[in-house]
Amino acid sequence: MTCPRCAATKDLGPTGWCRDCETAYDAWSRQHAADILWQTGSGAAIAMIVGLGGLVLGLSPIVAIAGVLAGASTFLGLRRWGLRRRRREYLETGVPRAYLPSPRS
Repeated sequence: MTCPRCAATKDLGPTGWCRDCETAYDAWSRQHAADILWQTGSGAAIAMIVGLGGLVLGLSPIVAIAGVLAGASTFLGLRRWGLRRRRREYLETGVPRAYLPSPRS
């Protein structure tokens, strides 16, 4: 198996990338650290609308619990989707060949 970014074959981590590319991705992804704000906000909004809205309308507290679980599931799903999207975006980003680590044999 080779690293999809630089074609290195050794020192592949659990993501399938070499350590150098994983470190470069980590530095690049810090530019998009604010992504978590809209993801948590969406989850919290769903939890408040379903959970608190159900209680205000006089529904069972089980609806409130379901709202919190729906909000947490929304956050986790959006977070996972966002991380996969950023990783694909990073792979599509053009990096000059001189900045890529040399392939390890």
